[in-house]
Amino acid sequence: ELNPNHHANQKVWVMMCVDKPGQSALRESQRQHHSEHIRAHPGNVKLGGVLKDAEGIVKGTHMILRMSEPEAKLFLANDPYNLQGLYESTSLMEWEVEWNTLNVSSAAQKALFFQS
Repeated sequence: ELNPNHHANQKVWVMMCVDKPGQSALRESQRQHHSEHIRAHPGNVKLGGVLKDAEGIVKGTHMILRMSEPEAKLFLANDPYNLQGLYESTSLMEWEVEWNTLNVSSAAQKALFFQS
């Protein structure tokens, strides 16, 4: 189980998941469960959203996570979209932030965004 108050060994992770073709109905049927999964981890999911192609068709999921590696792997494994077989591929990579244009400039903002 994830512990949002545990900061030791936490890193920033990029989670990218590509849907299997033709699975929009499965995505829609699991959307509420997927959203509940995200809300169950306050402070750990920093950014998230859908990936779309040039025509605006949803093709996958992208998230920025702040947690330990085992917690990130568990979060991805327990994502309802993943559990129901929506994803064709998944990746989880550590992200070392070198610059930003998000107006996250002060030490307090950086701590809130990247380290909480």
